[in-house]
Amino acid sequence: DRSRDAGANAVLTKPYTRESLINSMRAVNAQTDAGQITSEISGDIQAGVALRAYQGFLEKALLRIRQQVHTEDVTNLRAEFLRLRGSGTSFGYRLLTVTANDALTKLDQTFSIDESRLEVDRLIDLVCNVIASSGKEDD
Repeated sequence: DRSRDAGANAVLTKPYTRESLINSMRAVNAQTDAGQITSEISGDIQAGVALRAYQGFLEKALLRIRQQVHTEDVTNLRAEFLRLRGSGTSFGYRLLTVTANDALTKLDQTFSIDESRLEVDRLIDLVCNVIASSGKEDD
């Protein structure tokens, strides 16, 4: 495989569906422990200011999510997932939007944090990686 020899983590062959693309992105994310996740809007000064503010939002959201999981507060956890789903793409983090939607969908299907645990944990991990990576974008 020339792609893998060149350093590619994964290869997506054509034709592909939206679902196969998202699944491939998740697989790469899992293999690399998410690595550094950068925003698609980073690069200019105004974007940097907005992304720093968004990092603060994510840090607070992460604390609320962990508390809601601990207290089994499905209603407020669902509201938090909605906020993340709505804000991810706006700040250049499409994977955050997709992952929040996955967690929200599973929570809506099961009405149980325990049964949604895999999706919830994926979202928590991704938020942690976005927070960790956002400080590196300033370098």
